[in-house]
Amino acid sequence: MIASDVGDPARYVELMQWYGGEAALLDDRRFDAWLELLDDEVDYRVPARWNRTPDRPDDFATWNVPADLDDDDAHLPLLQLDRAGLADFVGRLRTGTAWAETPPSRTTRVVGPLVIVASSDTGASGDAEVTVRSALLMHRSRVEWEDATLHAARHDTLRRHRGAWRLRRRLVILDSVVLPSHNLSVPL
Repeated sequence: MIASDVGDPARYVELMQWYGGEAALLDDRRFDAWLELLDDEVDYRVPARWNRTPDRPDDFATWNVPADLDDDDAHLPLLQLDRAGLADFVGRLRTGTAWAETPPSRTTRVVGPLVIVASSDTGASGDAEVTVRSALLMHRSRVEWEDATLHAARHDTLRRHRGAWRLRRRLVILDSVVLPSHNLSVPL
């Protein structure tokens, strides 16, 4: 269910700033600073997509994205990482031996619009949690012949603790069944 209004306009602007800052860190390849935006219990997933063959003609009339993603056992995810896994993922990029990033990718991310799906405050401490949906358009280029645009929906949960937002959960739902890029060697 999508919230009928933004709620607190100041919070919306704060979240827009957070997402813009996150995109800038990733595009600038400041991965250590990006890791600081992650909650200790982060869950980061990019499920594989697939095309369904309908068992019955009316299957397509009732098809929707959540139902498409419900069958977790049918396909291995492209990425499923916790904080330690994400630290290893970006740590490899710093070694200079990650062949998929030699030379490094040049990326530009466009994030938006943000839709606040749910929001809760947890008292006088200022702690809060928000569920946000957004669209991601990422252009990636490396070497002369590798050029790809990835587009996806993102379903995030952010926690604010001690005045700072941290990414608690990210589900990246790629539109493509076949990746338009050779790999997913940079965070989405």
